[in-house]
Amino acid sequence: MQLTPEGEIFYAEAMRTLAQAESAINTAKRAAKGEIGKLSIGFLGSATYVFLPELVRTFKAQYPGVN
Repeated sequence: MQLTPEGEIFYAEAMRTLAQAESAINTAKRAAKGEIGKLSIGFLGSATYVFLPELVRTFKAQYPGVN
């Protein structure tokens, strides 16, 4: 059995589509775990200047995919 030229093109596109679907699933799982995305922090007062920078550095080291 051998694919026709059209079948070869279809097969290649189908494989790309399946790979993209797998990538989308993995990205959604990472987002659900909080491994990627965006974190916004609001704070008030100069007291947080003491601990906030270190807290953000620690978080960024553990979750480099989060902006």
